[in-house]
Amino acid sequence: MPVRLEWVDPEQTLIYIVAEGHLSPDEVLSAANLLREMVQSVDHPVEAIIDARKQSFFSRRYGEMLRLVHQLDYPNLRMVVFVGASFVWELFLTFARQFGSVPYRFAMKPTYEEAVELIQRFRLEADMPSASSACWN
Repeated sequence: MPVRLEWVDPEQTLIYIVAEGHLSPDEVLSAANLLREMVQSVDHPVEAIIDARKQSFFSRRYGEMLRLVHQLDYPNLRMVVFVGASFVWELFLTFARQFGSVPYRFAMKPTYEEAVELIQRFRLEADMPSASSACWN
């Protein structure tokens, strides 16, 4: 599968998602369902890093798939940081504007290390008020 998800830490607070190559809508939806299962398997806040540096293509049905992914519930997911491919980030921002709200904070960083650093800073400031859609760079 061109999308791989794994817990980064034994406490299961950070999920690393790697997207590679051509992603079909079914593969993305399957990964979104697995992310939801992982987030729901714990009773504490979770952050995620989506590494899209090796993602090269989206299918024609990508917009339809985004609507399906957006309908899933990620109850403990507080923040998602995209790494790499700026076109993935731009597509996500378009998606966020279209749906009006995203139930977690989001940001984009060029490297994995910078994404982890941002998440650590976010965790220190986690008591700030939530927003319906918050780009947190």
